Amino acid sequence: MPSKVTSTAKRSSSRVQNAKPVVASKSVQQPGRVRAARSTASLAGIQASIEKQFKLPKGSVVLVAPGRRKMDDDAVIQDLRDRWASRQA
Repeated sequence: MPSKVTSTAKRSSSRVQNAKPVVASKSVQQPGRVRAARSTASLAGIQASIEKQFKLPKGSVVLVAPGRRKMDDDAVIQDLRDRWASRQA
């Protein structure tokens, strides 16, 4: 029985090594016009619009402050920019 597991593992690893990269079509790579967010925009709204434009699952985009801490959803983009600017200075 162990020999079957080993041979299966060898076959799957060879498939991975021989796999060709998948190239997405240009329509998938270019989400359309993307503009800078307004300073008064909520983080929750911007996260949702990024997910929609790039066709990502809900909850997959998280805007974080320095130190990789998630900011409150009621925070605005200017708060996020200020925190990152103070870290850069």
